[in-house]
Formats: sequence, structure tokens, C-alpha cells
Amino acid sequence: KGYMGANAAPTEDEGLLFIYDKPMPLSFWMKQVSFPLDIIFFDSDRNYLGHKTMAPHMGEPDHKLPRYGSEKPARFAVEVCDGWCKKHLKPGATLDF
Repeated sequence: KGYMGANAAPTEDEGLLFIYDKPMPLSFWMKQVSFPLDIIFFDSDRNYLGHKTMAPHMGEPDHKLPRYGSEKPARFAVEVCDGWCKKHLKPGATLDF
């Protein structure tokens, strides 16, 4: 479900972590999300694979919603506020939790 239907965007120190059992191509959409988000993809070793900025989409039919996917199979994805990656993401980043 992610941020679908949320009233406000996450703050700079908030986000959602998605964990999958095995690496696979991941794809996300912004169904009923009224604010932009950055999404970051990580592999099984928690190494950074890439990120995308996702545009808000409210009230559009599912078939018209763009999909934002990982370029390579990923095991983890993190949704954070728009602009977070530009401000904080460094080369060689890893996911730690």
C-alpha cells in the first residue's frame, strides 16, 4: 500500500522500507498518492542499485499510471520524500537497518 491515501508526505527522516524474499525486478506506482516521492532500490547485499523520483497521481485509472521500476533485480526498496536522494545519497551507498 505504501503512501496510498496518506494525507502528507514523509519528512526528511521518515520513509517506508519494502523487503522481498528474493531479488526480482521491482515495480512501483503512485496510485492515490498526492505528493512526489523518491524510491531507492538495493540488492540482496544492501548495495545501492538506483533511484527514481515518482510523480503524484490521483484519480487516474490503473492502466494509465506510470510504473517506476528497478533497473536490475532488487530485494529492498525505500520510499522517501521527494528530493531526499539529491540531498543525501552518496556514491557507494548501502542500506543499513
